[in-house]
Amino acid sequence: NNTRARLDVQWPVYTAGRLNALVTSAQHEESATAKDADTTAADVRLDTARAFWNLAVAQESVKVVDESLARMTEHVRDARNQVEAGLVPPNEVLSAQAQEARQRMLSIQARMTRDVARADLARLIGVDTGTEIVVAAEFTPPLAPSSVDALVAEAQQHRPERQAIQERSAGAESRMRAAAAGRRPTIAVAGGVDYARPNPRIFPRIGEWRESWDAGVNVNWPLFDGGRTRYETAEASAGLRALQARLAELDSTI
Repeated sequence: NNTRARLDVQWPVYTAGRLNALVTSAQHEESATAKDADTTAADVRLDTARAFWNLAVAQESVKVVDESLARMTEHVRDARNQVEAGLVPPNEVLSAQAQEARQRMLSIQARMTRDVARADLARLIGVDTGTEIVVAAEFTPPLAPSSVDALVAEAQQHRPERQAIQERSAGAESRMRAAAAGRRPTIAVAGGVDYARPNPRIFPRIGEWRESWDAGVNVNWPLFDGGRTRYETAEASAGLRALQARLAELDSTI
């Protein structure tokens, strides 16, 4: 019976930058994923702010329409009094009633818009849909920079989705370098320990458990890989171009 156990250890000392490029790519992807979370949080904040102001505007719209409805109701009463006094023809009452009906329809629509805006805000802030929400807001215009370029520059600097695309672009460049490194040789230090019975490295062979060790330097240079390195590099390059196009599209949207 021949029984053998072996422990191998290999340490790459030169990989033409492949391992470092892969580590850098993974770090960029980790950072981009964190930016994705920031993007989601920013979107939720924006949606909440938009829902808040939609509800504020809807509440004010209800007040305005109710005031108009009250005025039209008084106008109908005045028209009836004038018809009874013989000052205006009866069609004036019908005209006033039509205008009152239109204001009543606008009032119903305004209340429906307010209820929808309230339900949307309740969903975003995490309360029950039927919760009564009354916003307190001052309708004062914000002070914005006079230069549009300043706003664009600020958005390009702080938008997390843009930062995520930039991180992924840097990661794609690292993956492209890692793929291109497949054409270069790699050097590794290797060693191992054998524990066997009999140990074929020891002569003469004896049916006893004996140990031996070896160490060496391995050089691997792929002279032909069927185009694998070329295609991996092309794939990484195409991914980089796609990310650059996404960045340009985002900049145009900003």
